[in-house]
Amino acid sequence: MAAKTITYKKLLNEISPCLKEVANISYPKGTPISHHISIAENLELVAGKEKLFWDTRNKMLETFSEKDEKGEAKKIVNEDTKETEYDISDENRIAFSEKLDELNNEKVKINFKTLDKKHFEGAEGLKPSLLFGLLSILK
Repeated sequence: MAAKTITYKKLLNEISPCLKEVANISYPKGTPISHHISIAENLELVAGKEKLFWDTRNKMLETFSEKDEKGEAKKIVNEDTKETEYDISDENRIAFSEKLDELNNEKVKINFKTLDKKHFEGAEGLKPSLLFGLLSILK
C-alpha cells in the first residue's frame, strides 16, 4: 500500500485506539494469518510514530520548563494529583500549548498494510466506530 499522510492527532485519537481494539477481537476460524500479521505490522508502525510524537512532546516540555541552577528542567509535584510534572510558567505554558497544537497537526507518512474488509466478516465485538477509525487502511 502507498504511504498515507495523516496528522498525529488522527493517528493518536482515531487510528491507534481502533487498531489496538481490532487486534483484540475474536475472528472466525479460517481468517487468514496474513490478516493478523497485517494488524500486528500496523501496530508496530503506529507504535513507532507514537514514540516519536511523545519524545518530541517531552523535549518541548523540557524546553519550556523553568531551569534549575544546572540548567536542567525543573520538576514539581502537583498538589492535586501528587504527580511529578515540569515546572512551566503561565507564559511558557501558552507558548507550549501553541507548539503542541502545531505538533498535533503535523503530518506524518505511514506505509500501512492494507486490511481487507472481508476478513472482518463474522468478527465478534466489531463495531462501526472501530471501522471508522480504520477507514484509511481498509480495502
